[in-house]
Amino acid sequence: MIEVSHLGKSFGNTRALNDLSFSLAEGESVALWGHNGAGKSTLLHALLGLFPYEGKITLNGVDVKRDGTEARRHVGFVPQVLGFHPGATAVEAYSFFSSLRGLKVNQSSFHSMGLEGEERKRLRDLSGGMRRRLALGIALLDNPPLLLLDEPTSDLDAKGRESFLERLEVAKETGHTLLFSSHRPDEIVRLADRVLFLDGGELVQDGLTSHLFHDGSPGTSVRKTNGDSFIPVSKLGGIHA
Repeated sequence: MIEVSHLGKSFGNTRALNDLSFSLAEGESVALWGHNGAGKSTLLHALLGLFPYEGKITLNGVDVKRDGTEARRHVGFVPQVLGFHPGATAVEAYSFFSSLRGLKVNQSSFHSMGLEGEERKRLRDLSGGMRRRLALGIALLDNPPLLLLDEPTSDLDAKGRESFLERLEVAKETGHTLLFSSHRPDEIVRLADRVLFLDGGELVQDGLTSHLFHDGSPGTSVRKTNGDSFIPVSKLGGIHA
């Protein structure tokens, strides 16, 4: 589903991604873990082909450099910062993105997001959880096989986060491939089959969630992928209960 080979990206003198290589199989759910600035968001944006990069990325067999438009047809994306116009209503936003994909608005699919009764509310008046539900619904509009999510629960309260995670579990159970970033070990243990640990733009570990997280918490250290040193997990990301 995803193949990344020797991916690199610099912004001026800052090396944001350095020689990343990994793959995701169809139906797999993989978490990105690392501190702020580790390269998680940059990696997700590279997968979408939003800027030039070194190396090669293919999504569902499509080379992102050669045909980014076609590659993105296989992807639903939920960004960390939602870019909805605050004055639009929920149904207007849903209709707008449906039209971009050549789809007609389906009222039942809109209601299936848990937004029944919220159609005419302005987006600025929706709770963070409702806006996230809308963003996920838009990402799933034409049932893409791959979902990319950048800190999707970062601004949600406990109730909103639980509802959103339940919807991601349904997406996983119905065969979608998930790649998501998170600072919460409980979310990773709940959703991810594997974890990619990033540090300084490098992939320092790629392993099964059950091997890297114990009792819902990460171990004290992980071995770098080159095998020559260990990094304290405390340097790889904020740990939240």
